Amino acid sequence: MFGRLCGFAAVLGLGLATAAVADEPPSAQFQQFAMRPENHQGVVKILQAQWFQTVGAACESIKPVDWRVTIYQPVRFNPDGTPASGLWKEIVTSEGCGLRKVFNVASIVNQDGSIRRVGLLPGTTRAEPQLEEDGLAQARAAAVGVLPKDCAQTMIIDTNFVAPEGVPALKTLPGRDPQPWREEWTVKGCDAKAIVTMHFTPDETGTGIRAALSETRRG
Repeated sequence: MFGRLCGFAAVLGLGLATAAVADEPPSAQFQQFAMRPENHQGVVKILQAQWFQTVGAACESIKPVDWRVTIYQPVRFNPDGTPASGLWKEIVTSEGCGLRKVFNVASIVNQDGSIRRVGLLPGTTRAEPQLEEDGLAQARAAAVGVLPKDCAQTMIIDTNFVAPEGVPALKTLPGRDPQPWREEWTVKGCDAKAIVTMHFTPDETGTGIRAALSETRRG
């Protein structure tokens, strides 16, 4: 599971209605849990795997320098301070081997109290886990014209939120930001890179995604 940068929504069992809890910062109890060695070590283990995949080389000196969280489903706690339920994403800026990278790790509490963790797409994307999953095929299709012909193995190695764009939607699903936005996703395949422009447009049914070959360039 840790070695993949795709298929995460299916692994975690996320539904289409997954959305950040509006205006709800992490509680003091969650912050205390996040700093526990067992949680820290579990997240760092995934960071190391993601670093190897996106950079192409291992780095033993990875150091988290910024740690933020987005709550997707409220986190409830047991008396001992361990999570009883919930779903969240930890956004970790890491430095190591002369590089600075942003990684995202989703965690969900199982019914038995154990925690499943999986790496989401790296970078500063604002897409939720299910939306990331929906955008994978479009990003790869748009990269075809730039990557070597017949390149079968591709991977999203970075995402970059660029800017808001367009007019906010009149209606959206509850808790969704109505503002459309633009990102750039870097697709790597056969020792080449393509930067794909991704357009995200919220509406009353969810969020639409559009990627065009005409906006794709070499990385």
